[in-house]
Amino acid sequence: MVEMIVNTCMLVSIGFAYQYLKGGKRRSLLLSYLLVFACFLLKIQYGYLLLFPFAVWLTGIFTKRDISIWKTLFSLGGLAILSIALFYLVWYLPFQETFQTVWAHQGTDRFAALDSISTVFMDSGKYLVWNEYNIWFAIAFAISFPIGIFFLFRSNNSLKLFLLVSGVWVLFESHKMIILYLPTRYTLSLFMAMALWMSIVITMAFTKRAVSAKKFRYWIKPSLGLLILLPVLFGNTFNFKELLDKRSFHSQSIINQYDNHNYSGQTIVGVWATSLIWNPTAHVIPVWKNFMNDDEILEKRKPTLIVTEENEQDSEQVFSSRGIDLKSIADSASQYKYGVYQINFYHLSY
Repeated sequence: MVEMIVNTCMLVSIGFAYQYLKGGKRRSLLLSYLLVFACFLLKIQYGYLLLFPFAVWLTGIFTKRDISIWKTLFSLGGLAILSIALFYLVWYLPFQETFQTVWAHQGTDRFAALDSISTVFMDSGKYLVWNEYNIWFAIAFAISFPIGIFFLFRSNNSLKLFLLVSGVWVLFESHKMIILYLPTRYTLSLFMAMALWMSIVITMAFTKRAVSAKKFRYWIKPSLGLLILLPVLFGNTFNFKELLDKRSFHSQSIINQYDNHNYSGQTIVGVWATSLIWNPTAHVIPVWKNFMNDDEILEKRKPTLIVTEENEQDSEQVFSSRGIDLKSIADSASQYKYGVYQINFYHLSY
């Protein structure tokens, strides 16, 4: 997934941001910006990260390592204007219609209203962040957060600057919690930011002289690190064992059933078709209501196989909303249990 590449770029960007706060070199902050701009190019959803280097610059005012702080802001602003102008001229304008279509479908009415923020926040948390699979990770972060804040104010370790930058990233990612539609992949960057914060706090807890208070006993610091580390280890071990025990091989079973068919010259449609039909002879296209390949699906594309969920929720009812009853027009149908989904395969002939 592109989210993994974005997270990798963001981690490197944070490394450069840390170098800037530590040494005050303008070049490091500019490189940090270029990497978050790469995140934006990879997936426009990450446009909010373009503000990250500016937040780091504001933090740099207090660290006082950059002796030309205002020149740095001028350079950073100039680079931002130039990069966004190039994106607008080279990439946006030539494909303006496509961008507007995607944005209208994917970028509007996505956030909770002011009077429902707390409700959406709690629902997102129960659904993804502290659900049964991630609860131990969430507990570890909840433990690490006050410890990290304590280290920020009482630490003489240079890692506190790294911790500060990771905290800025966590703050940026926290807006995901009030997004109305929050698939798992959207939260990967939030989990990555939380994990980075915890990793730095654990490292500081096991580093000598991480806290300057004389009466802060040496055995307490490692204990704090273990207090964070143990829930993560327990949760990961438990989840790994559960995954091994619950392996179903549903994907392999479905893929193998359609792997040996000859679909030369035939079209297969459906959102799930792109994941479950790996046959190289097939022409597989996704369909999505008012968004993708939804014009005259049967008349123009004449699919011999339609793959969709039982209620067509995967495509926002692209067929039933047009009065197409797949069960009545299909010559035959097959049903498969795929995780929590019921996937139907409708076979048609012309």
